[in-house]
Amino acid sequence: AVNRNSERVFLELTRLLFNPWVAGVVLSGVLAAIMSTLSCQLLVSSSALTDDCYKAFVRPRASQRELVWVGLGMVLAIALVAIAIANIEEGLARVTPEHRAVFERNRRAFLGRLEEAMARWSRTLGPARGAKVVVYHNNWVYFLARFGLVQAGTIEERPGIPPGPGHLTQLIRRMKDEGVRLVLVEPWNDRRLAERVAEDAGAKALVLASSVGTATGSYIEAIDAIVTALGRALR
Repeated sequence: AVNRNSERVFLELTRLLFNPWVAGVVLSGVLAAIMSTLSCQLLVSSSALTDDCYKAFVRPRASQRELVWVGLGMVLAIALVAIAIANIEEGLARVTPEHRAVFERNRRAFLGRLEEAMARWSRTLGPARGAKVVVYHNNWVYFLARFGLVQAGTIEERPGIPPGPGHLTQLIRRMKDEGVRLVLVEPWNDRRLAERVAEDAGAKALVLASSVGTATGSYIEAIDAIVTALGRALR
C-alpha cells in the first residue's frame, strides 16, 4: 500500500508498531485534526463564494435564509471538487496507464519543491518563534503551530457570529498583558473591526488570505506570500 501511495506511511507505521487499542487512539487523534481543518476550510471557502460571488454579483438582495442554503450547497460542491482533485493522479493513470510513471514523477517533483519551500519558510519565521498572534477567525491554528507561533485569541467569540463588547474588551486587555503585536484578518472578515481591536491593543492588523483560491499563483507561491508578510510584520 505504501509503495502505491506514500501518504499512507503514517497509517501503516501506526498499524505495525502499536497494538490495536493504541493505534486506534492515535488514528482517532489524526482524524480529529483532519476533520477540524477540513470543516474550517470548507466554511471559509463556502463563505467566500456565497458572500463575495453569489451575494455580490448574482443576488445582491438575497435574504439571510437564502444565503444559508446557498452556503450549504457551496460546501457540498467544494467537497465534491476536492474529492475529484484528490483522485486526479489515479484517475489519469487509469485512463492512460502508459503515462503513470510521468504522473508519479511530476507528483514527486512537486513534493520535492514543497520540501525545499518548507525549509525556506521555517528559516523566514524562525526568528519570530514563540510570538503571539490574535486571529479574526479560528482557522490559522495549525499554520501558526507548524512554525512555532502562538494563537493568543480570536476576535470572533464563536465562529461566524459577530463578537460582543465584553469579549472584545477582554481580548484587548489580554493582548496588552501578553504583548500581542499582530492581528490576522482575512479579506472577507470585518477589517475595520480588526483594525480597531489592533489599534486599541497597541498592535497592527495584517490582511492575509488563508486559502490558495483567494491568493495569486500556485500553492507554494501563496504560502510564500503569507510567510513573507508574516515575517515582516513580526520583526
